[in-house]
Amino acid sequence: MHAWVVVYRNASQLATGLAVLFMALGVTSLYGASFVSSDLHGFTPWRVPLLGGIRLLGPTLFDHDPLVYLSYAAVPATWFCSFRSRWGLLIRTAV
Repeated sequence: MHAWVVVYRNASQLATGLAVLFMALGVTSLYGASFVSSDLHGFTPWRVPLLGGIRLLGPTLFDHDPLVYLSYAAVPATWFCSFRSRWGLLIRTAV
């Protein structure tokens, strides 16, 4: 449901939000039941060739799955977008 429908129809935002919440809970329960108690297999860890052999720092920083390495790049990118772009300024003023 779009926000303009709620505003245009003068509907209660609280009631609309609760209806959407309960509908989402029902849909996720219906379609997510097959995933309950199923085995999940994670990514295999990647070891960075030269940096993974450093004592103490190697296993701590350079022996993880690909999502960790992606997060190493995502943190500075998120900071840059949040504090150095117009989009980030608009998001920060809305919050």
